[in-house]
Amino acid sequence: MLQAEDHAIETLSKPLIDPPAATFHTARALWRCSVGALAMANVLDAQSSWGKRELNPNLSGSQGTFGLHGALLKLGIQGSVVGLEYLILRHRPSARLYHLLTVINSGDAAVTGVVVAHNYTIPRP
Repeated sequence: MLQAEDHAIETLSKPLIDPPAATFHTARALWRCSVGALAMANVLDAQSSWGKRELNPNLSGSQGTFGLHGALLKLGIQGSVVGLEYLILRHRPSARLYHLLTVINSGDAAVTGVVVAHNYTIPRP
């Protein structure tokens, strides 16, 4: 009787379908694409804000406009986030974590893209 229960528990605890190895590689490729999209969105954000009045005092220069100071700060923050993601994924690689970070990066890129679209409607002084 004990063997039958052990067999039933073992059978129920296994996933119904083992995910193919390609799932991991696909998830990693999608994460890499999301990092590229995030980088491009931030480059466009910096370009669309350059020389315009900056509402965030941490990103504004001495004249209250977005410039080199803000761009370097944004670059540092985004580089740190992507670097942290890389280190986490390097030590605990899993398709699920790749997917989660892909969703986060893609959402961030989408929101930044909306900001870019708004920035292009604001004329330069």
